[in-house]
Amino acid sequence: MSAVDHFQGDPVRIARRAHDEIQQAEAERVERVCAALRAMPGLTDEAARMFAKTILNHLNEPLEREVPRCAEANHRRASRFRQLFGWSQLT
Repeated sequence: MSAVDHFQGDPVRIARRAHDEIQQAEAERVERVCAALRAMPGLTDEAARMFAKTILNHLNEPLEREVPRCAEANHRRASRFRQLFGWSQLT
C-alpha cells in the first residue's frame, strides 16, 4: 500500500508525511557526511555537523547562482587591487 493509498483524500496528512520523509532523508545525508568528517583529527562532533550542513547547503545551491556571484566577487577584488596599487590593468 502506497502512502497515497493510505492517506487518500487527506492532502494535509500526505504533505506532512512527505515533509517528515524529506526531513529524515536530510538527517541521514548529514549523518553520512558527519561520519566521513569524523575521521579528521581534532574535529568535534558539533563542528563536524555544522561543516556537513554547510557542505550540503553548498551542494544544493544552484550552480547558475553561484558562478555569477563568484565572478562578480572576483571582479570587485581585481578592481580594488588595481585601485590600491594604481595599476590600470593586471599583467
